[in-house]
Amino acid sequence: AIDHLDWDDLKLFLIVVRCKSVTGAARELKVSHSTVSRRLARLEYTVGGALVERTKDGLLLTPAGLVTMRRAEEIENGVNALRSDVSNRDEICGTVRLATMEGIATLYLSERLVELSSRYPDLDLELVTSPQTVRVARREADLFLSFFKPHGTSLDSQLIGRFKTGLFASQAYLERNGVPSQAADLSEHRFVGYIEELIQLESVLWLEELVPTPKIAFSSN
Repeated sequence: AIDHLDWDDLKLFLIVVRCKSVTGAARELKVSHSTVSRRLARLEYTVGGALVERTKDGLLLTPAGLVTMRRAEEIENGVNALRSDVSNRDEICGTVRLATMEGIATLYLSERLVELSSRYPDLDLELVTSPQTVRVARREADLFLSFFKPHGTSLDSQLIGRFKTGLFASQAYLERNGVPSQAADLSEHRFVGYIEELIQLESVLWLEELVPTPKIAFSSN
């Protein structure tokens, strides 16, 4: 029955048509003449009629054979297109918009973009920096690299790394103000802090846990 049509038999049929003989197809496929004849007969049984007529000048397509050839070529073209589409998925190319925070872009991504461009010359990367959450679901960006997991059930989120926070000071500052030896000494020092209402990442707002009333020299987002 046609429901049990075998694509391999259709491919063999196309080779028979293109070689214009069973012998030529057998030679092309590196199988015996009887194997090609048997599989051709099986295909004819499946479609319910003769596909070729054997004459002294070679094989001639019957009306059913002509229809089968055309449909088989359509399937062949579709399979080849699918194979091409799937293989092209492995190629890194096209335009990708990456959104992230300014700190990540400046301190982490900037030095790596040159290498990325060299490895994937057909990749057109658009880098967008924003202190707010970028709505990937609304196509504001293709990727969003952030310190926190964005909200949205339709988003595919992956943890790609972790970061640590700490206290840092310039050598000049420490020479002027001394190096704190214990947590209590920090109350005598000045800090660069965050503008709290503009910060979405609560994990960076830890200074007051260490210093109840820190002296803030200036704040930023």
